[in-house]
Amino acid sequence: MRINREIIRLSVPAILSNITVPLLGLCDTAIAGHLGADSFIGAIAVGSMMINVTFWLFGFLRMGTTGLTAQAFGADDAVALRTVFSRAVTLGAAIGTLLLLLMYPLREMLLTLISPDEPIRSLASRYYTIVLMSAPALLATNAVQGWLFGMQTTLIPMTVAIATNVINIAISLTMVLIFHTGFIGVAIGTLSANWLGLLLALILARRKAGGKLWIPFRDVFTDREGLGRFFRVNSDIFFRSAAIMAVSLGVTAIGSRLGALTLAANAVMMQFFNFFSFFMDGLAFTAEALTGRFAGARDFGMLRRSRNALLWWSAAIAALFFGIYCFAPDPIVALITDSPTVRADIRNYYLRRILHRTDRHPHNARGNRSLRTAVLRNMLHPHRRDRTSRQRQTMDSIPRLPCRTGNNPRRPLSTGILTLTHHDLSQNRITRQIINEYQGNIF
Repeated sequence: MRINREIIRLSVPAILSNITVPLLGLCDTAIAGHLGADSFIGAIAVGSMMINVTFWLFGFLRMGTTGLTAQAFGADDAVALRTVFSRAVTLGAAIGTLLLLLMYPLREMLLTLISPDEPIRSLASRYYTIVLMSAPALLATNAVQGWLFGMQTTLIPMTVAIATNVINIAISLTMVLIFHTGFIGVAIGTLSANWLGLLLALILARRKAGGKLWIPFRDVFTDREGLGRFFRVNSDIFFRSAAIMAVSLGVTAIGSRLGALTLAANAVMMQFFNFFSFFMDGLAFTAEALTGRFAGARDFGMLRRSRNALLWWSAAIAALFFGIYCFAPDPIVALITDSPTVRADIRNYYLRRILHRTDRHPHNARGNRSLRTAVLRNMLHPHRRDRTSRQRQTMDSIPRLPCRTGNNPRRPLSTGILTLTHHDLSQNRITRQIINEYQGNIF
């Protein structure tokens, strides 16, 4: 067997399938980004993060199912194949139903952790409530797709994923543009797409198995040894997903406390991370399918060859994405949002811009200090014009204070002004930070 050819055969459809997963969130973000308010993007960010935290912890329903199915496939065990399918799909539907029953406490807990502004909180709460109604369908679909990957077929999961996204886009645009449901139409599109995606996945899986998919329900959870193995295999995946979710939740929570603009910019930038991670998961599913197959067949030579080849493929794809994100991020940002304020804020975090900032150098903090100095001078010297565009944008949001040392507003001031106007300056959070960091070094 030519291992690289086999990797390409499985990986290309798997990658396309996994790319469509963040496209669900990307589609919602893009539609919300053209509704005319930054708060809509922020609400999608918060709502999507809440959905991801809720669902991604159960990613083992797809990942673990792939490995167990592949081992049964390699061992040519038809009974084990049906057992894994029945157990994974039933468990997914059961967990989804439990999530529906716990919808209210989960929603309030996540909103409390993230703490978004009130307008964003209200929109995100409605988005989460509507989309969570598809929890049984989404988790069961993940289990079916994992089983199909283990069966060494990636074309069917790709078909299901692409069809689900096309349905989502079509329904969301119809609800927003034709029925004028606004922000809620985006959530309705996602809800409908998830249920229709499950129906399509079950139909195609039944055809792949020749009509024999299920075992008697009484046998699904009565085999304690098999059930225990199912959960032991997936425990590491569960904690891995929890760690990723903790980081993503932290980014969203901190961004929500810094305002709608920062939250919206973070939402767009997180799509870069999500797109890359799901792209790499395409290779991960290929690895699970191949290694599980060779382990089930007891072919350890091919197991080692597939492992080494997959590592090289992963490194090459990572290098490719690094180059794209470093040197051509603007078209991607423009695709997600047309908000000029959000685009401008995101440009501050481009790697090439950060590397060229003089204020990042430990021996030259002039750039950062000069900006802060200019902010304070703007309040004290409102007639100054020698400012950069970034300084003007920052200073426009800062209240101007009256001069305290004379009638001439252009008169240079001494550092004593910090003492004389400390009470006035301390009313503003930004100026209070300037005083604390640069008192004695401003002029």
